[in-house]
Amino acid sequence: MISFTLRTEDLSIEEISKFYVDTKHDRENIEFLKSNVTGLLIGSRGTGKTMLLKVAEKELLENFETNKILPVFISFSSAALVNNKEEKFKKWMLSKILFALQGQLKELGLLKTKNIFSLLLGKESEETDELAIKINQLIEKLEKSWKKGVFDDESTTPFVDDIDYFKQLIHSICDELNMKSIIFLFDEACHNFLPKQQREFFTLFRDLRDSKICCKAAVYPGITSYGTFEVFHDSIVKRVEKDILAEDYVEKMRDIIERQVDNRTYNILSQNGELLDSLIFAATGNPRVLLKSIYEASEKLTSLKKANVNSTLKDFYRTQMWNEYTKLGEKFKAYKEIVDWGREFIEDKVLVETQNKNARSENEEDYDKQTIYFIIHKDAPELVKKAISILEYAGIVVLHTEGYKIRGNVYNRYQINMGIVAASTSELDLSSYINKLRKGLSIKIVTEYGANSVAFKELEQIKNNINLDDGGIDLLALLNKPIDILDIYEYQKNEIKKKGFCKLIDILNASESDLQRAYLIGPVRARNIYNLSMNAVLEYIIG
Repeated sequence: MISFTLRTEDLSIEEISKFYVDTKHDRENIEFLKSNVTGLLIGSRGTGKTMLLKVAEKELLENFETNKILPVFISFSSAALVNNKEEKFKKWMLSKILFALQGQLKELGLLKTKNIFSLLLGKESEETDELAIKINQLIEKLEKSWKKGVFDDESTTPFVDDIDYFKQLIHSICDELNMKSIIFLFDEACHNFLPKQQREFFTLFRDLRDSKICCKAAVYPGITSYGTFEVFHDSIVKRVEKDILAEDYVEKMRDIIERQVDNRTYNILSQNGELLDSLIFAATGNPRVLLKSIYEASEKLTSLKKANVNSTLKDFYRTQMWNEYTKLGEKFKAYKEIVDWGREFIEDKVLVETQNKNARSENEEDYDKQTIYFIIHKDAPELVKKAISILEYAGIVVLHTEGYKIRGNVYNRYQINMGIVAASTSELDLSSYINKLRKGLSIKIVTEYGANSVAFKELEQIKNNINLDDGGIDLLALLNKPIDILDIYEYQKNEIKKKGFCKLIDILNASESDLQRAYLIGPVRARNIYNLSMNAVLEYIIG
């Protein structure tokens, strides 16, 4: 059965070229990632940040012999499991960086003749794998440090304690291997972090800046705490979102689809051009949302019929996307009231005004122009800006233009996801409505919200209930989820419950031999259950 690859993380570096579709905007971002400037890549979920990082890594590796710039890709997927004490988290981050660096040098064959890391081991050794093992052991211990008494400080090693020493090491590596610099590409840099961890990461991110070290990080809007790191002063910022008004927008999005399927399947989809285009515009430039909606609308890529497209548009954009957004309030407890207000603001105010503008009388000037845009004054309350950025994170809205000036005031212009605009109407033929909408789009027609708009009143009333410093993932609540969420047989759940393993934390605090006390749970099944429990935690964190 044919299906889509929705996450770049599932692709090898050799497969990247098969799936990547080059656009002018993406090319600019890739060149930025390859440059020697500190920078952030900002975009909502599914917009292609990881793909851009991996393409940049691939291209730098292909030109390494000429340019002598080494890219190192780093993912922080297990961050929330690390004990939140500053020194432990810092050790974990530096250890992950070193482990990735050692792996990349080994992959390129640069550790065969020269033992760059001998100083770290404290002895003359030609076994560079020995270092990798030692670092990985430390990483594993730190990722179990949420368990009381698991982490032994005596087991740590000095090479991950000091930033200056780390930078000196990088200089030594570059000098020994005749490299100009190293570019660290941090994926999901903060999505998996608690707010305190985010601030510590950005302190490290800034402190690593050096003539031989360049850092790039992919981050989300809305849920990132930068601490003393000043985004627009300490880095260059680039946005990922694709412009739905670009002349080649449809062509490039179709290319993304075509690279994921065989010729027969693509012909099935493309022969219904208007229907396919309605799904492309509904996704508002988000490749992952597009692929998910096409898969549902096409009966698992077997056909593309108007009735199925319309039902998918209604269900996917009216129900699924909003449900995923609402879950953010459960995942990030401190943001719940902000999340709830954001939904009410879009559904009860912005969408209502948008529909009114799109349905205005033919007697009005520009009656045939359509909009999915609204503007927020730059001096709007900070909580309003936070709420909008969380909506960005979820892909409900997209930042279109910063610093949009009208009548002497400065606003940020946002566009609502087109599928959500369509699904909020009473129209039955949503695919036709979307095609009408996109053909008449005008960025000049907007709903305006001033600095002190009455629409913000309710959020201002609850601001005293909100403490963003306590935000982030509620790890304890996650660990206390029942084992019923695991994808294992019911009899296995019942048997391990009899032995006291009722929650994920019960399993993760146990050993595999402990799990084997349950009836019919042998070594293989015990390991599988433990791994499934850990993956359930990590997948929830990653989202």
